[in-house]
Amino acid sequence: MKRLLSGLTALLMLTVMAPSAEAAGRDMDVSDEGVDFIKQYEGFSEKPYMDNGIWRIGYGTECKSTEYADGISEEEATELFHETLEEYVGYVNDFADENDIEFEQCQFDALVSFTYNLGSGWMDPEYKLSRYLSDGIENYDDITMMETVAAWCHVGTSVDEGLLNRRLAEAALLIYGDYEGDDSPEFVCAVLDSNGGSIEKDVLCFYEGDTLYERLPDAEREDYILAGWYYADGKEVGEKDTIDEDITLSARWFKDINLPFVDVAPDSWYYGYVGDLYSEGIVEGMTPDTFEPAGS
Repeated sequence: MKRLLSGLTALLMLTVMAPSAEAAGRDMDVSDEGVDFIKQYEGFSEKPYMDNGIWRIGYGTECKSTEYADGISEEEATELFHETLEEYVGYVNDFADENDIEFEQCQFDALVSFTYNLGSGWMDPEYKLSRYLSDGIENYDDITMMETVAAWCHVGTSVDEGLLNRRLAEAALLIYGDYEGDDSPEFVCAVLDSNGGSIEKDVLCFYEGDTLYERLPDAEREDYILAGWYYADGKEVGEKDTIDEDITLSARWFKDINLPFVDVAPDSWYYGYVGDLYSEGIVEGMTPDTFEPAGS
């Protein structure tokens, strides 16, 4: 009887002390659809190639410059890709553990793709994407989440079109579970060139047909005043303009100058033009304090 009681006691202790599957750590894996998604955006290279100072081959797998002198087959590249992918799957599982997040499969796949391309630095809480995921993306509107993901699209300080397209696809997968790009709303982007100024973000996302003007930022530049945002053809963005396709907009600036002319009002449409010409010594006033803008 004592042996039986001792055995039951030991079994009970093991049951109490054994960690749950969740406590032991999440063990999600990327789906087959997720693998195909990542491979699509990585592309296949039979020979080693240089990518931002790192040698890679196959589906973006890191290698040495002296490896694979004869190239690699797609089958070999796929096997190598799966082995490498385990590291990035681990990063996303660790992030989920640390922040107590239960990702849906599509969300997990999107983040593995994102991390495979960019590394795990985005997981630092100083970045919006990390914080928003921790808070729960259901607490943010779709445009906010699209722009938060799309922000990671730069090579240096310049927006890279290929990276932007990938970020938008990853965002659609994260938000809508859209692996193919045909099961989510139609988004378009405005890429902003501040032309020497500073802005909080240089990629804005819109639904097709949204009004453009009201969301454009007030850029800042020392000793200059923002004249407006302009299309590639030189036309200024108007208050009623809508956006139906991807575009690039550039800021234009007037020099911040106090004109001596009492007849050139600071809120007049031509104030900045007169200021630029006056500061360059191209025009002068009719008198020291009058310009006579309506004169001939």
